[in-house]
Amino acid sequence: MNIQIETSRLTLRPWNEEDIEQLIFGLNDLKLAKWLAFVPHPYTASHAKAWISRCQQISGSDIRPAAYEFAVELKPEG
Repeated sequence: MNIQIETSRLTLRPWNEEDIEQLIFGLNDLKLAKWLAFVPHPYTASHAKAWISRCQQISGSDIRPAAYEFAVELKPEG
């Protein structure tokens, strides 16, 4: 099940491999990571790949997931 939600400013979309660099960058910022539960520090490429793989397995399932994990993208910046 591949869901995407759009507003005039944001796109909520499934995670993909192209998100790894930004995911690592964002979650190594302690000002951000302190608000999230269970984020390892330092956050590595293997953490990001495992997270994205998990999200892809959930969204690719025929069973409706109990929760959705979306990448948040600012439209003007991508």
